[in-house]
Amino acid sequence: MSFEWLPASNIQTPSQIGPQYFGMPDSIQFNGVNLDPNEIITFLAPTTGLIFTGRRAVNIATHLDQYADRAATIETVPGYLQQTAAGETMSGEELGDLAAQWAQARREGNVIGALNNYVEFKEFQADPLEVNAAQRQYQALDLSRLCSVPAYLVSAPTPGASMTYQNAMQARQDLWLFGCQMYALAITSRLSMNDVLGRGRFVHFDTDELLGIAEMSDHLVEPQVPDYEEMPS
Repeated sequence: MSFEWLPASNIQTPSQIGPQYFGMPDSIQFNGVNLDPNEIITFLAPTTGLIFTGRRAVNIATHLDQYADRAATIETVPGYLQQTAAGETMSGEELGDLAAQWAQARREGNVIGALNNYVEFKEFQADPLEVNAAQRQYQALDLSRLCSVPAYLVSAPTPGASMTYQNAMQARQDLWLFGCQMYALAITSRLSMNDVLGRGRFVHFDTDELLGIAEMSDHLVEPQVPDYEEMPS
């Protein structure tokens, strides 16, 4: 018996378009070629995919990441050039040329700027980079909620929470119970069917190390049972 993995992105199920599937498809195509459903092992997810339920959260995280990519090449501290009242008012084109020349000089490595009495550089009171960093941290927390993953596993901030050995082990158990178990059961249940394994055989994941069962067994102490025959009457 042998298996070959077929990427889901190349699979079409004309009888079930999705994103919700209510049973095994009876018509399967791989790159437009019809396949025998009896020779395909299909895993049905217990929930709708993250790209459907969390589309907005994923889009926000993508936009924030793109802004961070642009900000990585910023010329100087965020701010703007302002003409003082002493000089003659500059036109929009002149102001645009001034800003472009200022930015080009910063990109070329001249980090020290020089301005005359008629132009001032004003730094933004709220640093956009700090705002973006805070937004990305919140978005990581939001995505961890959507995936039922403990926030500390994705380095998302959890105000008011402190990590100890006890709740770190509990977080691993929560990761399995709320985030992974439903998918693991879908996989093991399908692989335990009679068309894959012989009758009476089944598949399961070894989660002792993940859940810390092995660590807890190392610290278990066998209780002392009193010998009643040696106790005085």
